[in-house]
Parts: sequence; C-alpha cells; structure tokens
Amino acid sequence: MEFVIGQEDLFANDIQFEHDDVLPGERAYIVTKKVVQSTPLYKKQLICLRYIHSLRVVNNLEEGRLVKEVPVAKIIRSNRGIYFIVDRERVTQSYHQRKHHNQLPGVIAEETFRNY
Repeated sequence: MEFVIGQEDLFANDIQFEHDDVLPGERAYIVTKKVVQSTPLYKKQLICLRYIHSLRVVNNLEEGRLVKEVPVAKIIRSNRGIYFIVDRERVTQSYHQRKHHNQLPGVIAEETFRNY
C-alpha cells in the first residue's frame, strides 16, 4: 500500500534523521500531526499505516500528479507527527536495476553486430 501526500503538506523533505530505532544517517520525510488531523484523506490512510511500503508525493491532492515515489523502511508515529524513514537499500537496488536494464539493449545490439 502507499501513503499519498501533497507536496505542500510535507513538513520536511528528505532530512537526516536521528532516533533510537533508526540507523545513523538515515533520511526521512515528515508530516506534522496538525496537518494529518486536519486532512480527511490522511486520517483515512492512518488506518492502514502499518501496511504502507511506499510514500507517493503528489503536486497537490486535487490534481494528484506524481512528483516522487519513495520506498519506506519504517514509519514512526510520535506526538509531533509521522516520520517516513526512507528505505535506502530499495532505492539503491532499483537504481542499479534501471541502470542495468538501460545498458542491456546496447550490449545485445553490439554482440549481434559483432557475430553477424
């Protein structure tokens, strides 16, 4: 499942984060409790918070155009808001998969040209 949030509602964007349950140097996206409580869509998504695996940042809630999708490693709720900890391992893995996917057609074409 995904947590959809408007870009303007993010309190902090990709900040370095320190917490007892989080490794040093991890990064997070933060949504304040006040914003969550005042927006019906966010309150509705809180029900399924433990099943969230990615954070979808859209330009605004009305238009809904995707700006960024970030995999989430951990979600921490506190009295100040919700902290979405970025899953760096999945970000790196998807980057390498895209890079490999883009290189593969060129390699195949080169091998085919060389063999024929």
